[in-house]
Amino acid sequence: MFLNEKLFENVVKNSPIAAIDLCIFNDAKEILLGKRINHPAKNFFFVPGGRIRKGETLFIASKRILNGELNYEIAEQDFNLFSLLGVFQHFYDENVFGNKQFSSHYVVIVYVVPLKVLKKSNIGIFNDQHDEYIWYNKNICKDVLIHPYCKEYLNKL
Repeated sequence: MFLNEKLFENVVKNSPIAAIDLCIFNDAKEILLGKRINHPAKNFFFVPGGRIRKGETLFIASKRILNGELNYEIAEQDFNLFSLLGVFQHFYDENVFGNKQFSSHYVVIVYVVPLKVLKKSNIGIFNDQHDEYIWYNKNICKDVLIHPYCKEYLNKL
């Protein structure tokens, strides 16, 4: 279920948000990061992800996020190849609306996703979440502004 801005604002003010983040890795064991253009965590590199909408299964939410942020498709049987990295909590002084009038709280299910199970989509939907993508290798990329919550994932991998 998609909520209009007013309803969603009320949810963010009063409740934690359930979300999924996807640590997509390639054969070189690099992780895909995008530089966020939206709050919270604007201007930081972060893994793709998003909230889980009411009525969505974890598979459907992951499929929507992959298609909407990266133009990738995933088959339901390949979703079983995702591995759970863990469940994390993110607390921000700001919110998705870009103000500090109220904070936001996310409970995030984080999956590790092998790139080889994803397929490019022909639908043509694309992202409004990131303005730059990189394949991150912690041994090479030293000067990348990675959000501390994302660093928690990288440290656990």
